Amino acid sequence: GSSAYNGPQPGAPVAINVAANLVSPNPSAPSLDLGTITLPDGAILTGYVWDTSTPPQGRPNIMVQVRYGGTGSNFKLVNTRTKSDGSYTVTLPAGITLSRVVANPGTTPSQQFDNIVMGVAGTTKTQDFTW
Repeated sequence: GSSAYNGPQPGAPVAINVAANLVSPNPSAPSLDLGTITLPDGAILTGYVWDTSTPPQGRPNIMVQVRYGGTGSNFKLVNTRTKSDGSYTVTLPAGITLSRVVANPGTTPSQQFDNIVMGVAGTTKTQDFTW
């Protein structure tokens, strides 16, 4: 699965900025302690991408794209791909409303669902796709 984080924590911007500005790893260089970065608990979006056979089979390696702030492809929050059994899991900020979740974006066939409300921290929302 994938994770997305939406909001600052004290000290996190500094640590992330330091980490982002590191030059290529050098195995002989001393370690750089970034301290502890605590992220808030998220909510989980999970599901399957199924085909229409009987019984249904999971579709492997299908992109599932989560959009926030608008439904167009330029509003991507995170992409993930289904596992070999067709399942996917993404951890997202709790309590947000996803503008669109689309399986197989930009291709045919695809399927999408709009206005998916994520629950409180620690909860799971299931969204399956079938075509």
